[in-house]
Parts: sequence; structure tokens; C-alpha cells
Amino acid sequence: DLKKSNKWSVRFYMDGHQRYLSGFNSKREATKAMEDMLNENEIRKESPKAVYTFDFILDEYLKDLERRCKPQSYHNAKLSANRNIRPYFADFDVRDIRKPDIIDWYDKLKWSDKHKHDLMKRFRSIMRFASVNYDLAVIDTSAIRFASKEMPKERTIWSPEEFHTFIMHTEGKFHALFNLLYFSGLRIGEALALTDQDIEGNVVNVTKTINRSTDEYGITISSPKTKSSIRKVTIPEEIATEVKRLAPGFLFSAFDQHQAPMSPHTVNKYFREAIKKAGVPMIHIHDLRHSHASYLLSS
Repeated sequence: DLKKSNKWSVRFYMDGHQRYLSGFNSKREATKAMEDMLNENEIRKESPKAVYTFDFILDEYLKDLERRCKPQSYHNAKLSANRNIRPYFADFDVRDIRKPDIIDWYDKLKWSDKHKHDLMKRFRSIMRFASVNYDLAVIDTSAIRFASKEMPKERTIWSPEEFHTFIMHTEGKFHALFNLLYFSGLRIGEALALTDQDIEGNVVNVTKTINRSTDEYGITISSPKTKSSIRKVTIPEEIATEVKRLAPGFLFSAFDQHQAPMSPHTVNKYFREAIKKAGVPMIHIHDLRHSHASYLLSS
């Protein structure tokens, strides 16, 4: 079937259960994926033990995720799963994973409770994939709960005075970038993807964002996070004037030729160093969006 998103999907039966695969660029790709899954299933059924290792299931899960997600979301999910979930469960048959195994894995994670909770959600998603796509009797993880050991933290935002102190310790295109983030509420990826064609007067047309990739510059341009992220944002005249001086091409470019935007890593490094110089509370660059909301309320 050809969906409204111009991606092909396929429905078929395997072991008496209907299966559904989606996110293919052509009918041929969809048909091949179906045939590969059916052939793989037959080979495994004929195997004496028919072992479905977590390693195998995770590989198939990531292939499916790559078809359905934006490149940045897929990259983050793959990196996180390979670093934090695969090493512990790799050699397990997914049908043999039990509650004590999951608790032991969870307790050994050296992350905040929030990050550990996110990893558990990913683990549940992988196990659900094994159950739905391979009809495997895996443990029901929905009833497993973990007590939080941390006190909830309030999100840090800057007051207008704190932002003013910070911005005085920046210069050049970084000065323009942080001003834009604070006074527009744009995400860092949306701001870095802007070109001179995206600024009309004091209105910013947000239609794209940057993602990591393996190309020459290490990034690629794609549509924003959600459909509602495509929008027009009005900014103060003085900020628009400052940003326009950076044209043509990518406004916040990595090179003088404006051929490619700066990487988020470069921006974050400069951001942290400027915070230390300014002596204001340390926040994440994404928190400028919340500081923007606070600024609007105070205005």
C-alpha cells in the first residue's frame, strides 16, 4: 500500500498472525523486506534450537526504526541502545530474559533516574517488537517498576538580567545565535539550519533543522521535529538586523563560505565557556527555550 506520506507499507501473515511493515521508499523494497522476514522465519524454525538472541532482535528493531524515524531520532536511539542495553543482554535468548535480569541491568546503569527511565522505555519497546513481529513469548515488562532515588529537579531558567550578563561575554556569530535563541524560542537545530532566505523583515521562517550524518560536514538538513514545528516566528528588529549581517548562505556557518552550518557540539562548547566567564547559573542550551517563555511572561 502507498500511504499519504509517500512511503510504502506491506501487510502479510506469518505463523498465523498478521504482520505490518512500513516506511519503504518503493514497492520493491517493501516486498523484499516481507520476503526476507518470511525466509528468516523459516530458517529459524528449522534450526534445532531456534534461538532468538537479543542481539538479533535489536538489529531487526533498529532496521525497522530507521525506516520509521527521522535520522536524528534514529541516530540517538541506536547510539543509546548499543551503549546501554546491548552489552548486557546481547547473548540472551529474549524468551529467557526474566525480571531479576532486568532489575540487575537497571541497577548497574550509571545514569540519572530520568535517563534510566528512558532506557527502560526503549527496552520495553524492543521486547514488544520481538513479541509482535516474531510471535515470541517474552516477559511482560509493563508491571516492572523502579523507585526513584533522586529528588525531582526544577528546570533551570535565566532571568532577563542573567541572560544580559551572559550575552555580554559572547561575540560574533555566537552573540547573534544566542540572542536569536533567547528572543525567538527556536531549537538549536532549527536556528543552525537557517539561511538568509529564511529571514523576511523581522520574521523567521522555520522549515528545517539539522541532523547528524556521515557526509562531508557531519550533518544533514531535514524537516523539523513535528509538523507544528513549521512556523513563522517574530523577533525584535535589532535581533533581526544583527542576524541578517551574517548573510548570505547559512547564517551560523562553520566556514566563511557559508556552505555548512556549525555543529551543535561547537555551539555547546562555546556556550559552556561563556557561562563560566559570565558567572551565571549553568544551564543547558535547550533551556534558552524555557528562558524565552519566562521572558515573554515577564514582558
